[in-house]
Amino acid sequence: MIHRDATIIASFLGALLVFLLLYLDKYEREPIGRIGALYGASILATGLFGVLKYHALGSAEFGPFVTAYGIAGVLEEALKFGIFLLVLTRWQRWIDERFDCLVYLGVIALGFSVQENIGYYIAYSFASFMDGLATEDFSEYHRRLHGIALIRALPGHLLFDLLGAAVVARGYRTERFGRALLGGFVLAVFLHGTWNLLGGVPFIVYAALLVAACVVVIVRMLRRSRYWGEQRRWRGILGRLQRDLDGTEGAEDLRAGLVRIRKKLAKLPLLPGVSQRAVFLVLEQGIGEPAAPTRSGLREVERVVDGFGTRRHDWFYWSLLVVLFLILGIGCTWLTLVAQSILVF
Repeated sequence: MIHRDATIIASFLGALLVFLLLYLDKYEREPIGRIGALYGASILATGLFGVLKYHALGSAEFGPFVTAYGIAGVLEEALKFGIFLLVLTRWQRWIDERFDCLVYLGVIALGFSVQENIGYYIAYSFASFMDGLATEDFSEYHRRLHGIALIRALPGHLLFDLLGAAVVARGYRTERFGRALLGGFVLAVFLHGTWNLLGGVPFIVYAALLVAACVVVIVRMLRRSRYWGEQRRWRGILGRLQRDLDGTEGAEDLRAGLVRIRKKLAKLPLLPGVSQRAVFLVLEQGIGEPAAPTRSGLREVERVVDGFGTRRHDWFYWSLLVVLFLILGIGCTWLTLVAQSILVF
C-alpha cells in the first residue's frame, strides 16, 4: 500500500511537470514517442543507479559537504548528464534549437526525480504507516505522506538541469561543445549541492532565485528561436502592407484581412514547428513580399492559420498526454522495483 501510494503521487507530479515542460516548448514540439522513451528510460536508469550506489557506498557516512556536492551532486548529475550526452549525440536530427536541450535534459531530470521522490515518500511516512497497521488508523500516515509530497513538489532537479542545459545549449554544434557540456555539468553539481546543503529561510530564498533564473532562461531561449524571429518578420511585413493600403479605394476587405492574420499569427507560438513552417510558406505564396496581397491569397492564409490554430487550445490532447505519462511513470517505477528485487536478491 505504501509503495503504491508513493508511486501514484510521484508519477502524477512527474506527469504534470512533463506537461508543463512540453507546453512551454512553444515553437517546435519534440516527438512524443521519443520524449516518452527518454522519460521511462530515465526512471529505470535511476532505479538501477540507486542499487549500484547502495552496493558501492552501503551505510558509509560522509560529511555534509561531501554528501551534498559529492554523493548527491557529482554522482546524480553524472547519471543525468551521461544520458543527456547520449541524446545529444544520437538524436541530433531532432535537436535543432537551443530550447530543445532544455526539453531533453528536463525530461531526464523529471524521470530521475520521480524515482527519487518515491524513496523520500516511503522513508518519511514508513513509521506512521506501520503504526497505522497496528492501530488501523492511517490518518497520521496520510498526513505525513501528503506533507512530504507537498515539500517535494518543488522540482529541484528540473531547476538545476534547466540552467545546466542552458549552458550546454550555447555550445552545442560548435567547437566549444566539450567546454559547454563540462560547464553545464559543473553548474548543475554546484546548484544541486547547494540545494541539499541549505535549510530554513536561506533555502527559501535560494529556491526562489532558482525559479526566477529558470523563467529568465526559458524566455530568452524562446526569444532566440528562429520561429519567433520569423513571426516578428511577417508581422512587420503585414503591418507595412496594411499601411500601404490605407486610403486605397475598395481595399477595406484587404486591410481587415491583414489585421486578422496579424492577430492570428501572434497566437501561433504554441503550434508545432512544422506547422509554423507551413504557415510561413503559405504567407510567402499567398501574400508575397513586396507584391500586393490578393483576396484569394488572404483567404488561403487565414484558412491555413485557422486550421493550425485550433490545436493551441486542444486540452483533450494535453489531458491525454498527462494520463499517458502518468501510466508510463507508474509502469516504469514498478518495473524498476522488480529489477531492484532481482538485483538485490
